[in-house]
Amino acid sequence: MHRVAGRRAADLAGGEVYANIHSSTYPGGEIRTYLVAPDLTIAKTHAGNFRQGETGAQYTITVTNGGGGFTSGTATVSDTLPGGLTATSFGGSGWTCSPLPALSCSRSDVLGAGNSYPDITLVVNVAPDAPASLTNTAAVAGGGESDTTNDNASDPATIAQTIPVLGRGGLALLAMLLAGIGIWVVRRSLAG
Repeated sequence: MHRVAGRRAADLAGGEVYANIHSSTYPGGEIRTYLVAPDLTIAKTHAGNFRQGETGAQYTITVTNGGGGFTSGTATVSDTLPGGLTATSFGGSGWTCSPLPALSCSRSDVLGAGNSYPDITLVVNVAPDAPASLTNTAAVAGGGESDTTNDNASDPATIAQTIPVLGRGGLALLAMLLAGIGIWVVRRSLAG
């Protein structure tokens, strides 16, 4: 093998490391192949807006190998919830996940270039007093990758504010207020 010793991970990721197999028949080399590294990326999405007090809101986390080589070793996904969200479920097919409240899943099966692992679903409850916007962040690590600059994903969510519900007394008070405004408008128009 040539050019491997002393090279940085960037050379491997850039496709600048190669293997050249020699034999007695072909002393100059008969098979040459460039070695390329895997590059795990992560995406995090949700659909629509969440609302204060909502239960069962969902995020989808996708891990993809955007590099040219196969993954090796364990790949781990972790999630960091902002205040205002509480996890009720975290997992996906083939992932081994820690029990809640930890938000960490891992797997060690090989992922080929251009492929994605099965999605991880994060189910959360939204606090009744959650702010108008919350940003959730997930990260991926491991898998033998060398480019760690694209291992985080953030997903901002708009939180719809809850409109207070009026009880019987509140509705009666509102009806009297609207009736009073109506009478005042009629009197003004008759007087003017």
